[in-house]
Amino acid sequence: MKNKILLLGLVLLSASVMLSSCATILGGAKKGVRVKGEPKNAQVYYNGSFVGNSPVTVQVPKSAKKGNSKVTVKADNYNPTEISLTRSWSIGYTILDIAFGLWPLVIDGLTGNIYQPKPGKIVFLLEPTSQPFKVGDKVSFVFEKDLTNITGEITSVFQMKATVKYTRPANLIEKQTKKVEQITEEKEFYFNEIKKVQ
Repeated sequence: MKNKILLLGLVLLSASVMLSSCATILGGAKKGVRVKGEPKNAQVYYNGSFVGNSPVTVQVPKSAKKGNSKVTVKADNYNPTEISLTRSWSIGYTILDIAFGLWPLVIDGLTGNIYQPKPGKIVFLLEPTSQPFKVGDKVSFVFEKDLTNITGEITSVFQMKATVKYTRPANLIEKQTKKVEQITEEKEFYFNEIKKVQ
């Protein structure tokens, strides 16, 4: 009988430890912060380490204090921007922790997992460094895989984008329906999506 009571006590203790910190168990030690904006395909860094091209989600430690978390966004022909993240107390996890007693709240508070990165989403708008292109410039395409080894000509320039006219090979459907081998198109591109060719 004593062995059964001891075993039951160990099971209950294990269960309470497993459920002891809702923020840690349910949410983990990191929180995703979505980074998107203009121009697309901008390079996103978290504390100096490259994360990926926008739009992208940056995994930020919940315990990171103000000044310890910085998101930097860079793109060719644009001024970079840096966003300092802060943290805010999570009301939802606090309520869950209190429902299981004071101990879960203490654990989540000590680990820092009771916090959430703030802002939870970053929307950026980079300013061009100058007007890097002019009408008539010949350009190639940086991110468009379908336009590799194709050049185009700029037909108009706006504050953050340029319209490029180019001719590409027709795809299989276009060859069948339009009976053509090449297609000429005009499309807008951000300044970081094109580069001048000589």
